[in-house]
Amino acid sequence: MLDFPYPLVYSKRRSVSIIIKHGKVEVRAPQRANLAQIKKFVSSKQGWIDKALARHRQRQIPEKKFTEGEQLLFLGKNYPLRISENYFSRLRMEQGIFLLSKFRQRSAKSQFEDWYRRRAKEFLTERCQYYGRLMNVKYQKITITGAATRWGSCSRKGTINFSWKLALAPPEIVDYVAVHELAHLRHHNHSKEFWRFVAMYFPNFRMAKKWLNQSGHLLAI
Repeated sequence: MLDFPYPLVYSKRRSVSIIIKHGKVEVRAPQRANLAQIKKFVSSKQGWIDKALARHRQRQIPEKKFTEGEQLLFLGKNYPLRISENYFSRLRMEQGIFLLSKFRQRSAKSQFEDWYRRRAKEFLTERCQYYGRLMNVKYQKITITGAATRWGSCSRKGTINFSWKLALAPPEIVDYVAVHELAHLRHHNHSKEFWRFVAMYFPNFRMAKKWLNQSGHLLAI
């Protein structure tokens, strides 16, 4: 049995290719292709594969209807939505329950996105301050974006960008993304030195990377 993560099909072809169909990955290679070379090619495309699979999983999740009793995530836990008969301008959370005015129900999705953006900014600012001191790195500012699959990024000028969807993720996953982006202030690449630096402050980073690859599609409304 071949030590290979995906179905591998040999055929009369000139180059290695990766086919993704219905959420399944298949690698096709020339009949005389060396397995080590095939593995190297697939490894170089792993980021693309992960993103393609994440997009497929995203399409499989039913959109939220924002109705009474529906469960919505916040920092890795589900909380019920209650539709209030009273009028108030903004979505809010009280005693572990999301409260949304029935008069604002038509704009529920934008209400939730706005709420998550504010919570993401608060939580990530606190975590970056905490880890920034530990790691002895300084950033210029934090911004919250609407990125779908790119959880964070760091500019050479020290601006760190985070997706608001991280507000739905478990706290330890948020911590990993914060440490990852702060580490880029020291290492502007994904070299061995970069990962060693990440591991110093978040030893379980492989678990977090795997979680985002496999479950990141759940961070959606």
